Amino acid sequence: MLIRASTASFALHTTKAAVHTPSDVKGMKLFVGDFQDVMTTLGVAATMLPPTDWYMSLERGLLEGMWMNWQGIYETKCSEFLKNHTTFPSGLSLGLSQVIMNKDAWNKLTPDQQKAFDELSPWATEKIRQLAEIEACDKAIGAMKSANHTFIALTPAEEKLWQDASAPILESYLAKWETKGLPARAVFADAVKLATGK
Repeated sequence: MLIRASTASFALHTTKAAVHTPSDVKGMKLFVGDFQDVMTTLGVAATMLPPTDWYMSLERGLLEGMWMNWQGIYETKCSEFLKNHTTFPSGLSLGLSQVIMNKDAWNKLTPDQQKAFDELSPWATEKIRQLAEIEACDKAIGAMKSANHTFIALTPAEEKLWQDASAPILESYLAKWETKGLPARAVFADAVKLATGK
């Protein structure tokens, strides 16, 4: 792995209803991305749409909200319709990405080239974090605060309801990959560590 990065923690952004608990989303039409299994379990009418359809779907009322990072709704102008933002202080999900290189391709590089990648990888990882997670996120949230949006920070008790609701799905994913002989729990623990810095 050459570079690893994550988006800022996802939040639930809605057009009308303020959301505190999993029961609040039952029956709502939401774009949920990779969180479809959890949201469907909660009774959400989970929708998958390409980014080109997000704005129009919100404008026409075909979507009532989105499960997404801050920059995503801001940069696509979906925040014009999404005025309520439920945040999960401990985090519930985020997008992880990596830049990887095939081992054979790596072995074809000269030692100096490999050294350059090794030395620049931490810098690139931190730079991406700074730009994507901090600066872009702060800009998006600042613009929404200036537009008098409503921000709901869940209490620990409310957050636990969401964590408990998603736990069976997480467990099924981990078990699925473990049956294939993969270290799913260790990878998940590393992902949590990367996301939380703990």
